[in-house]
Amino acid sequence: MNLSNSEHANTPRQLSLWRLILTEFKAIISDKAIAVTLFGGVLFYSVLYPLPYLNQVPTEQQLIVVDLDHSSLSRQLIRHADASAKIQVIGQVGSITEAKRFIETRKAHGLLVIPEGFRRDLLLGKGVTLSYGGDASYFLIYSAVVEGLVSAGMDAGKQVQLIGMLAQGQNPKQAQESLNSLYLNSVPAFNQSLGYTPYVVPGLFLLILHQTLLIGTGILGAGQWRHKGYWQQVSPVQLVCGRILAFM
Repeated sequence: MNLSNSEHANTPRQLSLWRLILTEFKAIISDKAIAVTLFGGVLFYSVLYPLPYLNQVPTEQQLIVVDLDHSSLSRQLIRHADASAKIQVIGQVGSITEAKRFIETRKAHGLLVIPEGFRRDLLLGKGVTLSYGGDASYFLIYSAVVEGLVSAGMDAGKQVQLIGMLAQGQNPKQAQESLNSLYLNSVPAFNQSLGYTPYVVPGLFLLILHQTLLIGTGILGAGQWRHKGYWQQVSPVQLVCGRILAFM
């Protein structure tokens, strides 16, 4: 009887799930390494990670031009592209292969190819294909290059149409109004600033939070497994569940 009472007294008391969660909280807060990792780490990363994305909207992206027409209209198109806030024309080369080298060596983010007969075909009312491309590794940079080139191409097309209308004797005011009859009002639905911070940082913060929580659980488990404590008073499944709920 005395032996039985002694064995009962030495049996570890089982913890309820809520008591286990509260005990886990106390263990997390009392461990300086875990507290610094979870709370200090999140604050540190929240300042460190957004720094590369302070310049939210990509502007003045370097563009290399392949002008195969060498006409007054192609030069006007290049000036329109360079005047765009999103593009900076850094030079012209004689072939697409040379232009690709600029992109491969990161000297330029995009290229524009003006085909031969560009001015002649436009004045004759024929369709002209402008080729442009860029480094799509950075989505916002690529979209900035494409958007700037589309805008420049539309402006050049309107100028040619205006010249044709005036040559046919149409009233200048009416010709200008007919060209501007369609307006594009682009309103971003989600990333309203079109910047990197709302596009990249929310996903990074989720990654940071999961990373710090995983490190915290690793530190807590590594510091406990060689010693005796409350974690031995519950089953492994209950301990894992309680720890997950505490960290969540």
